[in-house]
Amino acid sequence: MEPLLTREAFVDTGAGRQPARSFWLTRMAQLDYTELKGQLLFRDTDLQTFRAEDVARLPAGRRISLELAEDELAVRVPIRISWAGRTRLFGDELLFRLQPAGTRFEIAEIAEDFRLP
Repeated sequence: MEPLLTREAFVDTGAGRQPARSFWLTRMAQLDYTELKGQLLFRDTDLQTFRAEDVARLPAGRRISLELAEDELAVRVPIRISWAGRTRLFGDELLFRLQPAGTRFEIAEIAEDFRLP
């Protein structure tokens, strides 16, 4: 994920904001994701993308927790497998705020209802 992150990328877990790089390094060191090898974590057809004007029109029950600038995108990724045994490895969904970077987009923010044990 490293090459996809902006320099200032952060993760919001609902308990606070943390730099994305250090959060994911800590997470990968503390949790064993090998049990998910070969598992389908999400389906491409379940991904939802939003522009700022789309977010403003979402009904209350479907709103996302990200604020977008006019040139940014949000991607909602519903996670199919959040647990491995008794260990929670992901929240129910991941939200990404993407910023344009030349001809591509980079991840500026990740929102997930998840706390490290």
